[in-house]
Amino acid sequence: MEAAEESALALCALDFDAGAQAYIDNVCALSTDLACALFKAEILDGWESMQQAYAAQGLACASSSSRLLEVGRQYGRNVQFWRVNLKGIQGFSDPNIDQVYWLQVIEENGKWLFNRMLSQGEIALYLAIEQME
Repeated sequence: MEAAEESALALCALDFDAGAQAYIDNVCALSTDLACALFKAEILDGWESMQQAYAAQGLACASSSSRLLEVGRQYGRNVQFWRVNLKGIQGFSDPNIDQVYWLQVIEENGKWLFNRMLSQGEIALYLAIEQME
């Protein structure tokens, strides 16, 4: 849970004054090399639109709840799929609405790291499973 929750908190922690590189560095410190490269490209491409999307100078979240969805193996490595709910404590228009992060962490050299966000199809699958429970 720790890696998934820390990753979600890093993804939520935007400080527009510190800039895109600081945000990238914070997330990449908890990520696989591949996840970092993809994240960096996405953030550098969309940083200005992210700044325009939020009225605040930054965003911050606090832990709310986490749920392990599945454990498995991909490409010979252990993976975990998580749903992490965070409370928006700064910069969100409605702090009562959870910020939900669907993500995969992977074990690399004995350490769990953020690997990727889940696809819309994966999210739909897990939501359907939750409704059947």
